[in-house]
Amino acid sequence: MLNDPDALESRTNFSLVISEISISTLATSIFTVLILWVAISYTSSPLVTGATAGLMTAPMLASAVIGAYVDRSGRKRTPAVAGTLMKAMSPLLLLPVYLYGSSYLSVLSLFASALLFGFSIDLLVPVRAIWGQRFLPERKYVKGWSSAGVATRASRLAGYLASGILVAASIANTILIVFLLYVVSIVPILLMPRISGRSGLPGIGGIMADGLHLIRHTRVVLSVVAISAFSALFLGMTETVSTVMVGSVFFLGPEFLSFIFFAISSGGMIGSIYMAARKEVNDVREKLAFYFLAEGFVLLVAWALPDFSTMLIVFFVLGFFSGLASPLGTALLFKYTEKERMGTVQGIMDTFGTSFNSIAGVLAGAIMSVSFPGTAFLIMAAGLIVLSVAIMQSRSLASARV
Repeated sequence: MLNDPDALESRTNFSLVISEISISTLATSIFTVLILWVAISYTSSPLVTGATAGLMTAPMLASAVIGAYVDRSGRKRTPAVAGTLMKAMSPLLLLPVYLYGSSYLSVLSLFASALLFGFSIDLLVPVRAIWGQRFLPERKYVKGWSSAGVATRASRLAGYLASGILVAASIANTILIVFLLYVVSIVPILLMPRISGRSGLPGIGGIMADGLHLIRHTRVVLSVVAISAFSALFLGMTETVSTVMVGSVFFLGPEFLSFIFFAISSGGMIGSIYMAARKEVNDVREKLAFYFLAEGFVLLVAWALPDFSTMLIVFFVLGFFSGLASPLGTALLFKYTEKERMGTVQGIMDTFGTSFNSIAGVLAGAIMSVSFPGTAFLIMAAGLIVLSVAIMQSRSLASARV
């Protein structure tokens, strides 16, 4: 088995997937702090900041269509390269904000940058899902994707550590660095092997209908899609809440915002490392319910004690439990979804999840504009606790194994 050429090729290809995701994630973590800090510092508006965060995911409402296209296409590298080029252009659209300050043109440029970034994710996510599923044997779904999660979160940590320093030093230079990192991340994509597309369906509409039929009739997959969507509604507020709290409530600099994101990612990496060591998980339902319940209760602490130090600890714990839950959801999706439908199902799940995530950013901005900012923590906590109770009532997950 150690000398099996097919196994070696699969490991090499999966390493390329991890390399692409890691470099892209490094750039994205810097870009996230950059665009949110530009939004709050140049406009001083929680609503504009929340709208910017929401627009970064809003284009993924089209994920179902794009996922179906990727499944059908035999050229998986083409949408991946196109998505990466869109990502590279996103920071460049922040230049008008940097040059002209707060104005209607600046707000439009801010929103355009967020939208273009969102469209890039639309193209990349289903391709990565297909590559991950094809290059991993079923018995290694949890371990392999958890390992990818560790590498991804390590890149995110590095990006968040660097982002505060870079943004505080020079916004213009940060824009250039993010652009160059995205360009470099194209290299692993170009080395990926060709994967044949699906044939025999009338078109993208037929593939989407096929994917929806699979989700409706595969209860485990339906549960994963629902959990992903509703958790996104509450966890999707995190970026807006932390940005507004740091910039407009605590009146701290961008490096402190990067510390918050670093805390989330470091907690997530530790959670992923722990999950990567697990060979098999039998009580999936109970574990997912507990993880979301813990997230809800820890957010209640941030609501009760709204200061920077508490936020730092709370978001670290939040990231830890997210790092435990995320590989389980991905492994369930991989195991119970046919390989030929992976891109479509991933796209449909992203569409539902993103619709809630986009609302979350705007909702958090609106809440923080009209009430005490800490109220958002209470709403997030209540939603996650309710989700935990709902998971425990799921019969489909009762016997699920990964």
